Amino acid sequence: MGALKQQKLQLEFDLFDPIESRQLPKFGYWTLNTKTNNGGLWQRVYKLGQMEYVLTHCNKDRDQYMSQAFFAKQNRRAINVTAITHAFVDLDIYHTDKAHFTHDQLVMAIRMFCEDENIPQPTMIIFSGRGYYLKWMWCHPLPRKLAGMFAAILKRLIERFEEFGA
Repeated sequence: MGALKQQKLQLEFDLFDPIESRQLPKFGYWTLNTKTNNGGLWQRVYKLGQMEYVLTHCNKDRDQYMSQAFFAKQNRRAINVTAITHAFVDLDIYHTDKAHFTHDQLVMAIRMFCEDENIPQPTMIIFSGRGYYLKWMWCHPLPRKLAGMFAAILKRLIERFEEFGA
């Protein structure tokens, strides 16, 4: 990669997420989605620079979901995706024969599965309350033009982790 391109890439992606240890795009929006008492979803939009404050001060007793991509406009429609920082899969373990596993047993089963299936080890394995999120962080966010490749990666991860409730 030429020095000018490399310098531009570093300038575009010079923010760092202190919570999930990932490179972030320089600008954009993200959402925090909260389940309501009637089963709906309340979506709040924040600027990228507000992420650390919001995530460290949000109500931890509420069922909440953070958007997994960053957006050019204040909504999470696919057409507005500007950058994707990681691949991920949501595991609903409670729907599987692994529901009786302890946390340590499940983490070991995931790591062994990745090893056996030649899947890179996830950067993070996060307990979500009833299930788990697996995340594979990239060195730099993927730009929108690679959204098709990203969708294919997610589809394949879901297929591969089906036995874990993906």
